[in-house]
Amino acid sequence: MYNTPRICRPTMLAILGLSVLSTTAFAEDEKKEADAAAVDAGEPDADEPLTGKNGIDLICQTEIRYTWQRAAKTDGKSPAPAGDPIEAYFATVGERGLSQKDVRVKLESKLAGVQQDAIEYCRRTHQDQAQCVATRLRSLAQDYNMMDFKARSALLSAIQEDCASNTGVCLSTQAAPIKCHVDRPPDLAPESSSESSGAGEKKEEKKK
Repeated sequence: MYNTPRICRPTMLAILGLSVLSTTAFAEDEKKEADAAAVDAGEPDADEPLTGKNGIDLICQTEIRYTWQRAAKTDGKSPAPAGDPIEAYFATVGERGLSQKDVRVKLESKLAGVQQDAIEYCRRTHQDQAQCVATRLRSLAQDYNMMDFKARSALLSAIQEDCASNTGVCLSTQAAPIKCHVDRPPDLAPESSSESSGAGEKKEEKKK
């Protein structure tokens, strides 16, 4: 016999809170990384043809989001307003190559499939309470297995309540305007003036 570790309610609710935010936080981190990459690369001159060359790739990206609306709540007498549509980030999709036209064509050919994935994810998360609960429990399996019966029951109730509050209808998916930039690896960056002058001095020494 051994004593199953008990997890107090504040800790349990904290675990639940982390599971609720984990998908959103990870998605936002991906978005920030993609935005940072675009900023670091810089926007190309509109008058210049955007083309990769000499091993430098051209990268085109877009964000996929979905829109859903919470179900109307009732107070037993009359239905309450459903609220405004909510837009949620799903994924950043990208392609790379040497020709902007070719890269855009490849990227655009992927969008329909990713948008389908987005709407299916939305339905699992916001339209199917049973699926929502099952997904949350799977993400907390390690902690859940360490709980006693009372803690498990309380956690399950909290998850069910949270999934119910986020139940609604999935409305649509959107792809943001495609943005392209040239990816310049560090080893292809132009050498600095100090490096150039140093190389020149070494050549002069060899001649002597």
